Amino acid sequence: MRHVVLFVIGTGVVAALVAWLIIANVHVAPQPVITAAAAVVGVVTFLLNTWQTQRHQRKQHTIRILLETRLSAEYRGLLSSRSKNFPAGTSISPKDFDLAHSGQCGPESKRSANSLVAILNHYEFIAVAIDAGDLDEQMMRRTVRGLMCNLVHDCRYLIPHFQSSNSRLYEALVDLFNRWRDPTVHDAIEQSAPKSRYFVPSARPENR
Repeated sequence: MRHVVLFVIGTGVVAALVAWLIIANVHVAPQPVITAAAAVVGVVTFLLNTWQTQRHQRKQHTIRILLETRLSAEYRGLLSSRSKNFPAGTSISPKDFDLAHSGQCGPESKRSANSLVAILNHYEFIAVAIDAGDLDEQMMRRTVRGLMCNLVHDCRYLIPHFQSSNSRLYEALVDLFNRWRDPTVHDAIEQSAPKSRYFVPSARPENR
């Protein structure tokens, strides 16, 4: 977007300069004016082409991530493993997670807990990439919004548990959830200190 603005500004400057020279009837050598105008247009055109290339690369990268998310056997395996102990649509308590993750309930439960963390990490990576401009946010929003928001909502009591030892954990994911969540379905998330964020879940004793 910045490159488009620069292109418009650069073109406008050249046009204004030419118009001023004509109106003021200023007699200058035409060659320097033409050279300067060509240089401005050339630089702005280069910036615009660079922006278009970056935009195309971002969309291609976004499509690749989407395909990996939807079609990857490894990712689908994580979803299957997670559902064994923590099926989608159910609130996950820190106590249940810690018990499963400890291995006291058997290796399958531990794998389920590890899979849940891996999925959260996957969406944290997506959130960071969106913030950095490496992924197209609108395309991701149209395709994975529901999956991501429902996952974070399921983990709304677990994420603060993780953040108790490191407040920066899943910070980008929390920010993305704030932008994408459906306020009629998902609990709100508020910011705490400027450099950290935490969940403020609704008061639902039955989910605690």
